Amino acid sequence: MALLTDRKSGIGDVNGLKFCMVAGFFASLLYVVDKMADSGWLEGVIVQKSEPARDLGSLVLNSARKMRNLLWDPRKRQTAMLGALLPDFTDRHVLGKQGENKLRLLAQKHGFDLLVTESINTDTQIHNYLNNSKSQQALVLGGKILQPIVLNSFNGMWINCHGGLLPYYRGIYSEYWAIKKGDFEKIGWTIHELVERIDAGKIFQSGTVTYDPNETLGELMMRNHAAMITAYLHFANSLPDSVRNSLEHKPEKANYYSKPRVRAFRQLLRMKVSRL
Repeated sequence: MALLTDRKSGIGDVNGLKFCMVAGFFASLLYVVDKMADSGWLEGVIVQKSEPARDLGSLVLNSARKMRNLLWDPRKRQTAMLGALLPDFTDRHVLGKQGENKLRLLAQKHGFDLLVTESINTDTQIHNYLNNSKSQQALVLGGKILQPIVLNSFNGMWINCHGGLLPYYRGIYSEYWAIKKGDFEKIGWTIHELVERIDAGKIFQSGTVTYDPNETLGELMMRNHAAMITAYLHFANSLPDSVRNSLEHKPEKANYYSKPRVRAFRQLLRMKVSRL
């Protein structure tokens, strides 16, 4: 079930503009929400939790992950890197175990709605909220693929921030695949319209990051992520002007990439990109 906070009247209605945000739990979530809320145009934030374990196999796997995290926790490493990449990233933006409570404090401070769910795609309260939303745009960052029932419940424009350079790299772990193919000049991010076909909508903005062979894959991905969310925040603050110019592309000419078929992707995150 979604959990809804009370929204203060008057907030999120500057010059008639409103937008909402749909996201998963990721390292810079609190930072992004805090910065977007500063605009005063943020109507609501919808966050999807990680899916709970549903069987014995999943429980065993989750226990193994917890034990492994005692030795190496990528989330702590990500937080440290974000602190270096984003000068105004502070302790209050560290997600940690109190991430949901910190989100609620931000909602109370800035006066936006907060809905937390285990499944955006099946939560009818989320669908009803989107259907009644006054927002003109829904900004997506992270989380599960949104099904048509969700996309069709919102009357405004869906916008996504993709951690790969479109139209060349659709799907996930785009940095890894660009390096594997030797496309060092195509490591980057894209802000685009979110449509039913994955990473296929109109492109509003894109950018690249430089290839450094001495970095680990994890460091490169976080550097790309920091550049992406910095651009996304500027994009949100520039609405509606930022959506007036767009570039059509043909996704059928671009490959779709999924998670690399390796036993331990976390080991890849610690490898130098020159060794991938």
